[in-house]
Amino acid sequence: MDFQEDSNIINTSLDHVLIIINLVLVLSAFILFYFLNRKLYLDLQSNNKIYVEKIIQKKIFENKCDVASGYKTNIGTPDAYLPKSINFSSNFYFVIDDTVYNVSEFDFYNFEENKSIKFFYSDHSKVFLGFGK
Repeated sequence: MDFQEDSNIINTSLDHVLIIINLVLVLSAFILFYFLNRKLYLDLQSNNKIYVEKIIQKKIFENKCDVASGYKTNIGTPDAYLPKSINFSSNFYFVIDDTVYNVSEFDFYNFEENKSIKFFYSDHSKVFLGFGK
């Protein structure tokens, strides 16, 4: 009987230690999550943004077609190499401060080269929000 009572005491004390470890881990996870996202919460509460004016150095337009998009490649069938429509993709870029930014077609045609553009950032966390006039 003595051995079983001792083993039960060990098991219950081990359970208490595991519960305490789990509580500490959960609490530390919440604290870490709060400190990582603290500035984001401040931005959401304040609803402020700052902007920096920059100059568009260059506008780049690329028109690409997908590799092997002009042929069917069903080898072994009668229509193995019949032509099909070629898939084109258009990419629009701004070069600002020697950095290339991918932009939409609307922005590409609305902004002019060598003109200023405003880059909007969140107030506390300095996250890039977008750009505008």
